[in-house]
Amino acid sequence: MEKWIKWEQDTKKLYEEMWRELYELKETAAALYIHTYIEDVDKELVDAQKKLNRLETIGYDLVEVTNWQERLYKKYTKKLGW
Repeated sequence: MEKWIKWEQDTKKLYEEMWRELYELKETAAALYIHTYIEDVDKELVDAQKKLNRLETIGYDLVEVTNWQERLYKKYTKKLGW
């Protein structure tokens, strides 16, 4: 989970750099498009932190974690357009 959170943080930094460059180039439409990615990463970071807190609360209970799998699968296959 910590690696996921770190990856999301790094991704957000990258998107923010892209947004800044596009904004400075006055590429407003592209900057706004990238901003939607930044907002999505913000949501993922909140979700990842909640999941980490929940895992720590339940002591990484395998049964509970297994119950999450189907919801996560549906969420990310929809998000990826599969």
